[in-house]
Amino acid sequence: MPGGLFAYETDVCQSGQVIVSDAILVREWSADAFHQRVLVLEAQGYITRLETYRITPEINPDTGEVTHMYIIEMIHPGLDQK
Repeated sequence: MPGGLFAYETDVCQSGQVIVSDAILVREWSADAFHQRVLVLEAQGYITRLETYRITPEINPDTGEVTHMYIIEMIHPGLDQK
């Protein structure tokens, strides 16, 4: 499973209202790369959805080593309301 950015449309509840967003899912194997990417997106105005932050153990199929995938969803505050 490669790291990177994945965009998808989802419904997000913000301040009690349901809004449509093009959320970005940040996924990286490296903690340093993950945090750097999140900082860059925050500088561009994206907001992290802290409830989506997770670290999942993954096994590298080639080496059998256990590594970790860092994942968080981010949204842009300038979203159209439904």
